Amino acid sequence: MASNSSCVTSEPTSQQLFDYYSSNSAAIVLIVFMSLFSVATVIMYLEACHYINKKVNDSRTRIRLTVIMGIYPVYSCTSLLALYVPRAHLITYLTATLYFSLALFQFLMLIMSYFGGRDQLLVKLKGTTIPIASPPLLCCCPCLPRPEMNAKNLLRLRRIVLQFVFIRPICNFIALILWADGSYVPGLFTIDSAYVWLTVIALCSTFIALYGVIILMRISKAPLEGYNVQSKFFLVQLVLVLITSQLVIVGCFVLTGLVPCEYPMAALTRGYYYCDLLTVAEMLIFIIFARFFFRKRIGRTPSGKDHPDHHFNSSKRDSESALNDIKHRYRHFDHPTSETSTKMNGNGVSYNNNNSGSYDNEGADAVEVHVEGGLTLKSFKVHEEDERRQEETEKDDAVHGDGR
Repeated sequence: MASNSSCVTSEPTSQQLFDYYSSNSAAIVLIVFMSLFSVATVIMYLEACHYINKKVNDSRTRIRLTVIMGIYPVYSCTSLLALYVPRAHLITYLTATLYFSLALFQFLMLIMSYFGGRDQLLVKLKGTTIPIASPPLLCCCPCLPRPEMNAKNLLRLRRIVLQFVFIRPICNFIALILWADGSYVPGLFTIDSAYVWLTVIALCSTFIALYGVIILMRISKAPLEGYNVQSKFFLVQLVLVLITSQLVIVGCFVLTGLVPCEYPMAALTRGYYYCDLLTVAEMLIFIIFARFFFRKRIGRTPSGKDHPDHHFNSSKRDSESALNDIKHRYRHFDHPTSETSTKMNGNGVSYNNNNSGSYDNEGADAVEVHVEGGLTLKSFKVHEEDERRQEETEKDDAVHGDGR
């Protein structure tokens, strides 16, 4: 009963919270550690962005990788703000989920980038069937048909994910309007509660978007082997699962009275405070693993297995055979010591000349192909075109000569 006498019903202001912390050394230590965790998360994210910007040549792929990895510092910083200003928990949470909706769509576009774009994806996945019976919606329906991948079905998958980008912000906007009016009360589980209905709509939209990404990821598993697509998606999906499950569990604890209602926080506010503490710590762990999987090096030797970039980027089609022809026919060229270099368009691949004849992978979805003797694929193709035109000219001259 003593705890009930000190129970508060309103959320504390930041000033009230800091006044309470001034007499609680444990709380001060905790908030300082959470601040350090958040700063460390941001620093590792910036370092990862620098690495991606340095190693990945394709601008679209750089942007998508940067946006996806930004999930962790965004959740960490918004949760840290909620620790300093408990009344802002709803705003910070809705902001983070809005960013997550954008990042999830970028993940779908990242998979398409790994193929070299929409056209190359359709070419490489031609004849592949779509596993409609996939989690999290239809995994219990194995009898569903398996249509083939085509442009129309790919557009449907994109729309399935894209709806999340629109529906989630709309739900967040409505929630903020109702919250300002006092009609939206987080944690109020009643049949006529706006919180329940908006949460159900947002969760349905989220599951549908995850369903679309999982389908594309499943059919891309074999073609994109080596890109760690599953590991990357697992780290993205795990954020959503943990954040959502924590909020549900805390709501149940509040309803059952397991979360105490003591000054300076009400039970629900205290529960959300615990969630924000866990989120800051979890994002630090996630960013460590994300830096590993989003920039993992893939071994490549001159006689080893081809890097997936050589097969699924439209700007690098037949690049392996062309480079082999360059090495074989190089003795016919008159510039053995040129130092030119060219960058091929696509998913972070550049062909440089350092007279090494080796193939190196620099990580972060980037691979460099060093061409022996300084000859580039571009100059090889130009020379080959010149030879073809010269042969056609000689044939025309021979025909005209015979006619005369």
